[in-house]
Amino acid sequence: MQQISPADATKFDAAGQAQVQQALSTVQQAIAQGNPAAVRSPLQQAIAAVNQHSQQVSQRRAEWQRRKAEAEQQQGELIGSADCGSGG
Repeated sequence: MQQISPADATKFDAAGQAQVQQALSTVQQAIAQGNPAAVRSPLQQAIAAVNQHSQQVSQRRAEWQRRKAEAEQQQGELIGSADCGSGG
């Protein structure tokens, strides 16, 4: 699994980031109880939250990059057509 930067986590899935933090907090509370069996369920939920968050961030970041590239291409085409039109 690839590490997600805090900036990307906030920018592309703030709600998911909050869910992961809550899930990890629940795991820490279960660990503090000292009962390994009590950790299993919160840990599974935390793993699921991290996986979902990671997927959301990756998908949304990829979509953002695609849109950015598309916008830059359109900007280049506009600038290019403006340069051609002013050469007289």
